[in-house]
Amino acid sequence: MEYPLETAPPLTNDRYIETFGSFRGKTDEWSMMSRIAGKFISDNDFDKNPVRMLSIGAGTGLFEKDLVERKGLLLEYVYAIEPNSLHRALLDQTLKSLGIPYDIDGSFFGEDFKINGKQQTSKFDIILLSHVLYGFDHPYQAVSQLQRFLKPEGKVLIFCLEEKDAAPELFKYLTENSDPSVFNPRLAIQDHSVTVQKVMSYIQVKCPGLIVSLMKYTARADVDDFVQRDGSMKNDDVITFFAQAEYSQLSDRAKKDVDDIVLKHCDVVNGKFFIRTYGAAIIISQMEPRDIKM
Repeated sequence: MEYPLETAPPLTNDRYIETFGSFRGKTDEWSMMSRIAGKFISDNDFDKNPVRMLSIGAGTGLFEKDLVERKGLLLEYVYAIEPNSLHRALLDQTLKSLGIPYDIDGSFFGEDFKINGKQQTSKFDIILLSHVLYGFDHPYQAVSQLQRFLKPEGKVLIFCLEEKDAAPELFKYLTENSDPSVFNPRLAIQDHSVTVQKVMSYIQVKCPGLIVSLMKYTARADVDDFVQRDGSMKNDDVITFFAQAEYSQLSDRAKKDVDDIVLKHCDVVNGKFFIRTYGAAIIISQMEPRDIKM
């Protein structure tokens, strides 16, 4: 039987911020990421030697603040790129509180992959992309361009979803079952089809001069108020954020399919439902000339 295509539109900017905030308040993923970032900092002596950092998709700056205040990152300057105007206002307050020089750029990378403003020729010790590749028009090509802004001994730290995470599966379901003129990856604020595995495959083929390692993690988000409630009492913010479209605007058939996907990814702990989230840190450095085989 052929069903009508779904017509739930992508999230608006305000709704994206709202659902992201709801997800962040219900997950322990950020503590997992902070732990990995702390090891990344200590392994590379970024807690001993002052560093310059390029943070792409810096959001409100809370992750950067955590790295400085709790993980010992010795930050002497940060260039923060954040296209969301509401986030930029909070980002400015956060970076100001750190007492270090900083600049904020409100534009994302275009197809020419240029940084605007006075830092466009600068090189950085750390380039941070914390779950931000989903917002690029050309996410995989962007990864290959990062080395242009990296010092020879510098490192790139990218956090990204794994393919087995619930968000890529939900996003794929919506993409395949929606009217493409209403919902598709190019229209969504975040393209959750971008995964660690796809990034790694691209690097292996297109960027043989880069050294890459992975640090994986598993986290959980509380979705008990989604799974165990009905109708208007159902809190669908986390699932809406994963799918990047309003759950409430889906057909009954699609809601049933989404519910089944969510349950498949859930664990029950002390009678409450938690959805598993799978991610990884991709750590990239440039291969030294003597290591390149001719």
